[in-house]
Amino acid sequence: MRTAMDLLAPPVRSNPKARRHPSAPWFSDDLKNLQRRYCRQERKWLLNKSKLENDKLIATLENYKTVIRLAKTNYISKAVREAINTPKEHFKTVRVAPRREHGPLRRN
Repeated sequence: MRTAMDLLAPPVRSNPKARRHPSAPWFSDDLKNLQRRYCRQERKWLLNKSKLENDKLIATLENYKTVIRLAKTNYISKAVREAINTPKEHFKTVRVAPRREHGPLRRN
């Protein structure tokens, strides 16, 4: 039975680190460290459930989101600037770029 299964569906070894962030070329080591810091802070908060740990968790998350947004923006801006002279690459880059979602209009 085992050999029949091996013939039909051979065992595949996977390397989880090989395909970490393939579609995110803007994801750097700094972002990975911030992500680790956020996860560490989340674990601390889950253990204590204190207000102080919750405030630290929220601050860490806001920092992480801000840095990711800046990294994405810088990467897309650089890609658009580099592809400005070749229309094919330019439109391909613009088409792949994430759309910014705008909220409701502010009233003064």
